[in-house]
Amino acid sequence: MAEITSGRTRRMLSVGRLTTAVGGSYLWQAIKRPFQSVSRTEQTLLDAHIRNAERVVARSKELRGAFMKLVQMLSMRSDLFPPEALEVLSVVQSSVPAMPYARVQEVLRAELGAPPEERFRDFEPTAFAAASLGQVHRAVLPSGEPVAVKIQYPGVAATVKQDVRNVRALLRALTALARDVMRQDVDPREVAAELEARLREELDYLHEADNLERFRRLLADDPEVMIPRVHRDLTTTRVLTMEYLEGYPINDILAPGVDQVLKDWLAVKLFRLLWRQVLEFGVLHTDPHPGNYLVTHHPRLGILDFGSVRVFEPPIHAGYRQLAHALLAGDDAEIGAA
Repeated sequence: MAEITSGRTRRMLSVGRLTTAVGGSYLWQAIKRPFQSVSRTEQTLLDAHIRNAERVVARSKELRGAFMKLVQMLSMRSDLFPPEALEVLSVVQSSVPAMPYARVQEVLRAELGAPPEERFRDFEPTAFAAASLGQVHRAVLPSGEPVAVKIQYPGVAATVKQDVRNVRALLRALTALARDVMRQDVDPREVAAELEARLREELDYLHEADNLERFRRLLADDPEVMIPRVHRDLTTTRVLTMEYLEGYPINDILAPGVDQVLKDWLAVKLFRLLWRQVLEFGVLHTDPHPGNYLVTHHPRLGILDFGSVRVFEPPIHAGYRQLAHALLAGDDAEIGAA
């Protein structure tokens, strides 16, 4: 318990220093503004955005876990940061060190009732992917089927409440920026509540398994989309075992020298998939990080991570459908009503 308390205090103080630095830098910009030209003000403010984004990234890599995931979520909030700062924040999505194999064995023994050597024919000790909340290992079932095993880092769930509280203080500085610079009126309490709700969903791998199975049903009629099959007997709230998909990351497909026809196919596929979710299903995959998608030779699009999914309330879904219909019909009155 002493270690947990010490850890919470350390995290609180660390984020407190970050909030002070971020808030102080923007306060200094406000003080200097009357004495600078417009162009000079814009440049120094942009420098402050980038410097503060770098501070947030550095602190998230130090604290990891729930705080890092919250920062990843913030990196998609264009209402809080200008594009230049969002680009800096996006690096939080990568370069996360994996936990050692001994800890992996402990988690699997606790969650699945046996070490990986007893549950799988083969289990690679080195993770092939690591993120803020967990890491993924290749394995082979006794049947010979290759699978991906997603394992949550120990202790992450315990830090959620404290990290959300810490981020709320940081959000107060960022939302002040949103009002002053981005001309957006943002409620930090609303943003924090939304982040916490999404984070708790992502920490429940049984919830993610439900999302995987839902999208497999919804997209079963599309032969160009692959959704991994879940192995429920090897899945818990902290371990998710699913079909292993082979393919190329989207960033590889977008690289110079790749066939433009394939790039065009990918763009159209992603566009159609997005609008099917919004207009047809009323269910949206809300983590568009490129690492969550793969493209195969056929080509087919694989979607890998379903921890973050938004289900629209019926009135909201109906509103989106009405708006789309009005836009297609060119009906200005209906657009206004939607």
